[in-house]
Amino acid sequence: MFYGATSFNQNLGTWQLNANVDLKSMIGFAGLSAENYGLTLKGWAQNPNIPTGRALGANNLKYNADAQQYRDILTNKGWTITDGGVLPVTLVSFTAKVQENTVKITWQTASEANNSHFIVEKSTDGIHFRNLAKADAKGAGTYEVYDRQPVYGVNYYRLTQLDNDGASTDCGVRPVNFSVQSTAVKIYPNPAISSQSTSVNFPAGIYNKAELTNITGKTIHTILINAQQQSIGIETAALPAGMYFIRLSGQENAVKKLVKQ
Repeated sequence: MFYGATSFNQNLGTWQLNANVDLKSMIGFAGLSAENYGLTLKGWAQNPNIPTGRALGANNLKYNADAQQYRDILTNKGWTITDGGVLPVTLVSFTAKVQENTVKITWQTASEANNSHFIVEKSTDGIHFRNLAKADAKGAGTYEVYDRQPVYGVNYYRLTQLDNDGASTDCGVRPVNFSVQSTAVKIYPNPAISSQSTSVNFPAGIYNKAELTNITGKTIHTILINAQQQSIGIETAALPAGMYFIRLSGQENAVKKLVKQ
């Protein structure tokens, strides 16, 4: 019925199956997620009127570990089930959120089996991805990685789980709209200290020029910023005491006050 329907992803656990139903090619190579395939097995296993001795074709579909008990109930009723087996990892959550001038990618697992590691990839168009980070398996728990150079606009993060035998499972993609305000620009030390330069930190890919101006708006220093930079140093030792401004320009504009004592 849904053989090869890669876009079909629904829970069929409420379906009533008659005694002669042919399930041999019903959902093989369909698009059911591990969650929905597991719920399908659960719904059928808990139905007291489910027929016995059926052959279910669920080729390539995997289920979370908590669905194993329901699959066992069906096989104990004479079912023969052809599927992709238990998912090595039960994923509880997967999120990506802006945190100051970075993006924090977090995921949590409830159980892991035969899990080697995770790969986090990044994309700016949702199509072409490149590796961002690798996280080795730790049995179960919470994982965190950071993108410390998000680009202005939408960033896409893809999580992939890899088994010890090399097989992989796509855990999904999370988009993050990274629109940074001037509050993400940090200056240290401020007030400036004559014995050291002042560091200006900011997200990469937004600003292309920094200007140090005095209180009247006169430009004292101009520094060009490339797309990969996240900080610049400004020499303030020779500046007279007073108030100054650091003006950043590019895709966004930011102005921060600097005091020299």
